[in-house]
Parts: sequence; structure tokens; C-alpha cells
Amino acid sequence: MSAAVSTVEAVAAALRDVRVGGFGVAETELRDACEAALKGAGFGALREVRLAPRCRADLVVDEMVVEVKCGRPHAGALAGQLHRYLGCPGIAGAVAVTEKRTPLPAEIDGKPVASVALHGAWGIALP
Repeated sequence: MSAAVSTVEAVAAALRDVRVGGFGVAETELRDACEAALKGAGFGALREVRLAPRCRADLVVDEMVVEVKCGRPHAGALAGQLHRYLGCPGIAGAVAVTEKRTPLPAEIDGKPVASVALHGAWGIALP
């Protein structure tokens, strides 16, 4: 297993237990909770990192982009956004954190991608 795959898996594992209160959570609140979980797991997270023009990552952890989305974003649009981020120098992988399950490929351009669906981790089923 490559170092990038191991790091993506570790970052995703740290984010699976994120909890926020109620429905209709603002993306900033969800991002704050993700940042706190990463720091609690011993990761140093940089916030709102500009990778290139039109490429501002919510969080960057050890060369991994963490993109936070409320609800269930369009999978194609999210994959396109991650593709742009993964094409930036110094980015080795990505973790997408969404409230609802959003199918993404395990790799984009040969770089590992993980998806964390928070509602699934909370044990509730939502449409």
C-alpha cells in the first residue's frame, strides 16, 4: 500500500466519527467539525488553501485535500472539482466529506480518493 493511500485512509477514518447537530447544518459548521476531528486525531489541518486559480480546498492535511459538502452533491461535479485539486502540485490524494452518500471513484488520475458519508456513519438512513 502506498503512503498516499495510507494517509487518505487515515484521514477518512478520523472524519467518520464527525457529529454535528440537527438537519440543515451550514457548510462552515461541518467544516469546523471536520477540522476539529482532524486536529483531535493528531493531523495538522490548513484551512481554505488556495491551490491554484479556481482551486481553493476546504482543508489540506499532509498533501491530502479534504473537501466538505452539505447534503448530497452531484457526484460528477464533485469528481470534477477533486480532479482539479488532484492536478495541483503537492496534492497526493483527496477525501470528500458529505452528509449523504455520494459515489466517487477510488482513484482520480491515479491518486487515491476516499468518500465519507456522515449520515451513514450516524446510523440513520435518509433519502
